[in-house]
Amino acid sequence: MPSSNSNESFNISAGLRAHTTEKHNVIALQCGIHDKTVQRAMNGKLVSADTVMKIARGLGLELDDLVKQEYCGRVWIAARGGDFLKFVAMDFYDTLVEAILKITEEVRGSITELSNDAVAVEIKESANEISVSIRSKLNSYAANWKLRPARLLESGVCYERLSIWDDLNWQDAKFDLMLKLSDDVTLNDLPYVSKILPVGWIVTFLNPDEVGLKQKVGVQHFATDADFCASINEFLATGPAINVEFDERLLRIIIHLKLGKLERQKILIERAAFAPGGNPYKASFNRQLAEVMVREISTRNQPQLTCLMGDATEVRPFGPCAKSMSTY
Repeated sequence: MPSSNSNESFNISAGLRAHTTEKHNVIALQCGIHDKTVQRAMNGKLVSADTVMKIARGLGLELDDLVKQEYCGRVWIAARGGDFLKFVAMDFYDTLVEAILKITEEVRGSITELSNDAVAVEIKESANEISVSIRSKLNSYAANWKLRPARLLESGVCYERLSIWDDLNWQDAKFDLMLKLSDDVTLNDLPYVSKILPVGWIVTFLNPDEVGLKQKVGVQHFATDADFCASINEFLATGPAINVEFDERLLRIIIHLKLGKLERQKILIERAAFAPGGNPYKASFNRQLAEVMVREISTRNQPQLTCLMGDATEVRPFGPCAKSMSTY
């Protein structure tokens, strides 16, 4: 059914003619909308969900009176070689996994000597679609796809809002695509280097009472999950009041501390890959891992990070270090 925040369009011509004999200018006046909009609706042109609700309200009708239920199944649409207005081919898939599988099969069929460094993959997520671009480093092969979830209706294709991606396992499919094709992956303009370089953690300590660059108190680097886990657990054992959240846009966990009546501190925890010499590059932060970490750190009684436990080489005090390369 239409809702005020829906981006769907509807053909309500049959519903209008079945429930009113008024002319379009009268209907427009009753419903508070433009005369031409009603004309379009009566002539079978698609109109927005907002228009449908205004007409139903103005004529004293139910939405069911105007809009025929025509749900015909949810699909994923892959536009090959362009966008949804200009493309070489458009394919429909029951699941995103099938769409990803088709992409990987085509790439492997076009690049015979496939290795982890033979293909460059670029993935971008926008408000409306997933963009996947793939090019070969061995030959001239290059291709790109646009992926969107949609519903097939009798009146045509209705694109879904991308907030439903969680239900359709986009996160799992995305990493599956990356792992199957290449180590050279750019994800939302950031190099995804987790498979090439050792991945650890960067912890930034901030004073929220300051502004700008003065906020930064210091940083601490951890080369392994185990070292990071051992240090933060020792810190959590001191029992400071903690509020924890995951910033999915910036891929980092934020811890807010209240150390005393007037003393506060904010800690940013980010995944990072360390190149030779310790130079860090921001790495992807799996949301499922982040959610588990937030839950464990937020535990009121004896908070402890267990999901990253291992054999730590050194348990260092958790806090800003004199040297940023504190791991080396």
